[in-house]
Amino acid sequence: MTPIRFGLIMDEMVEILLFEDNFGDASLIEEMLEGFSDFPYELINVKTLNEGLSLLKECLFDVILTDLGLPDSDGIDTFLDIHARNPRIPIIIFTASDNEKIGIDAVKKGAQDYLVKGQIDSRLLKRSIQYSIERKKIEEVLANIEIARKKEIHHRIKNNLQVISSLLDLQADKFKNKMVVTISEIIAAFKECQDRVISMALIHEELYKGGKIEDLDFSKYVKKLTQNLFQTYKLVNTIISLNMDLEDNLFFDMDTAIPLGMIVNELISNSLRHAFPDRDKGEIQIKLCREKKGKYINHREESKNKNCNTTSFILIISDDGVGIPENLEIEDIESLGFQLVTSLMAQLDGELELKRNNGTEFTMKFTVKEKKQESIKFDRNVYYI
Repeated sequence: MTPIRFGLIMDEMVEILLFEDNFGDASLIEEMLEGFSDFPYELINVKTLNEGLSLLKECLFDVILTDLGLPDSDGIDTFLDIHARNPRIPIIIFTASDNEKIGIDAVKKGAQDYLVKGQIDSRLLKRSIQYSIERKKIEEVLANIEIARKKEIHHRIKNNLQVISSLLDLQADKFKNKMVVTISEIIAAFKECQDRVISMALIHEELYKGGKIEDLDFSKYVKKLTQNLFQTYKLVNTIISLNMDLEDNLFFDMDTAIPLGMIVNELISNSLRHAFPDRDKGEIQIKLCREKKGKYINHREESKNKNCNTTSFILIISDDGVGIPENLEIEDIESLGFQLVTSLMAQLDGELELKRNNGTEFTMKFTVKEKKQESIKFDRNVYYI
């Protein structure tokens, strides 16, 4: 976590623009700043709204102080005119003692603070200026974070739609060389596509429920995904048991979660559809955990991530069904599902191993980069992000 220091001890020159037509009030503000400010500043006083707006077009200011009663403007409209033209500059307004409501209304509409004339002292003015500048900086940081998050959401939507489009293209390719296609084959193809899309949709559903938009609790997601698949492929005459050994608190970002979720979907649905013909019972097992140090090293990832912390994981999906014939390598299987599994594991820079002992067992090993978590913390003197 990197601190961004907006510290309240300001070393750079603070440019202050004061809208005030009363000579005595303007002089009092200047005296307060001269006596107690511990930061360098330059104060420019204008007497009318139009004069100040013209100056704002030519010069940059760090903070604006304004009386609401000027010769050419009066009331909250004074603030609104200044704020509309200069929304990024913090504005502090001065109000009369009998009209604090207008100050509260101005703060609701974007002013950083309001001070009551006759109740202002040097320390209060200094603190208000400093905190108004700091709060405005924080507002901009938060706004930029929100913009970045919205861009990320749109990027994810675009990527997901591209994945769906590619899946439909691959599914359509299965029928290109067939002279005759049955209705049942078409329905099965659409069902497979639907399952793949649901596996992606569940990821976003779990992110929404968990209150996060970046990292997915993958073990929790796998439980939900397998539950849906078992309901979808419920076998009438076969009792399938599910044995899950999933390590808790495994959080993956979208670059890992989406391909890994699709792999789980393909392998579990394949077992449910094909592993237990003419069987009255069967078992599917899923194991996901961090790999113990020294057990597994992905040399491709190691060379790419010398300066990054990475964690290795193992995902094992197995069943005690009929298995895959010994003479058939996974790369040679024409099933779109298995082609997706090998392709998605390559996307993860992972390793895939197939075992055929008493059924079918897929062991997948992959590494995940540890990303720095960014958050905003506040204390009295420094803001961190």
